[in-house]
Amino acid sequence: MKTTRLGIIGILAGVGTIPALGIELGEDMGSIQLDTRVRYESADLETLESSSAITGRIRAGYQSENMNGFNFLVELETTVPLDEGEYDAYPGAQGTAGKTIIADPKNFELNRIQLVWKGEQAGATIGRQRIIRNNARFIGNVGWRQNEQTYDAITLEAQPVDNLSLFYGFLDRAQRIFGKQADVQVQREFEMSTHLLEAQYKAGNGVTAGAYAYLLGIENSPVNASDTLGTWVSGTTPLEDGLTLLWRGELAQQQDNGDSPDSMDFSLDYRHLTAGLKKDGWGSLSIGYESLEGDGYRGFSTPLATLHAFNGFADMFLSTPSNGLTDLYLKATFPLPDGVTGTIFIHQFESEMGDVDFGEEYDFVLGYKINKNITFTAKLAIFKGEIKPDIDRLWIQLDGKF
Repeated sequence: MKTTRLGIIGILAGVGTIPALGIELGEDMGSIQLDTRVRYESADLETLESSSAITGRIRAGYQSENMNGFNFLVELETTVPLDEGEYDAYPGAQGTAGKTIIADPKNFELNRIQLVWKGEQAGATIGRQRIIRNNARFIGNVGWRQNEQTYDAITLEAQPVDNLSLFYGFLDRAQRIFGKQADVQVQREFEMSTHLLEAQYKAGNGVTAGAYAYLLGIENSPVNASDTLGTWVSGTTPLEDGLTLLWRGELAQQQDNGDSPDSMDFSLDYRHLTAGLKKDGWGSLSIGYESLEGDGYRGFSTPLATLHAFNGFADMFLSTPSNGLTDLYLKATFPLPDGVTGTIFIHQFESEMGDVDFGEEYDFVLGYKINKNITFTAKLAIFKGEIKPDIDRLWIQLDGKF
């Protein structure tokens, strides 16, 4: 078994070194797009059996040339696990007392098919598309998982005056990361009537501000329906001796809407503040505080977010506890010899109300760009729970990017 496993890893490593290619077909014929990822992941949750997964993912598509402002893209995506029986790929895959979840299911699907128009001050996209808004805290593609989340949607963008950007999206369906084989329909997809509205303004001197309204109608998961109104501001301020001050603040409020269950009536707040220093050649150090309110019945929800990027890489808080969540964290990024980059996170998690200590987490990331196409990543997450179980997760992967 060990020899077989090593052989599989060797084959996948070879596949992973295929660069993400943009193969030009000739004048006015467009290009073929190809990108690959190979990953080993292990996960050990204290209350479940440990898991391990070796998966390969390929995305292949065709991008047309621009024709009078129009172009189109079609893209297929497949994920192939080489040890499918060693992990559960979605909640309930093997019952409620199975293995620790590694959310990379076997899957084959039409990932994107979109028609795009771009003018001088406006643009539109219709079809199945990738949507990532702002920092992906509310609307994202869950890009860390092998099977990304894409949307059947119409999106419009405009720049009516200098430094002002406007965005509107109507989302009809979300193709979720658990894939076509998930047992429950809501794990496979969200059926929606969702509206996204945003405005962003670059005020100068490194300051940018924005406002948004995310009106989530989710017909097959009404518990996740809500209306969220928010605003944010961020900036970079040069200091002396090559130092730069980095900062960002965000506030939002979430309420029930017409798709929420009749029994639900809620109003919850969200806050996120970060500040840090960056020095050329040395990296950066920052501190952050994120608060998602809970009322004892439900917590502030972000069902369309790229959740892995927030509240620790161990993925212990993919949904907000009913009494809310606060995350006080430190982040350090730094260069290492031979072009390697390092990142460390330290998180302290508590409830937003009731003074409950959930635990702490330590995250470590190493990245190395092998060449212009291939990137190596190693990541380790260690969560030490108080009232939650411990979990360790490890990833080793190669990405091909064009």
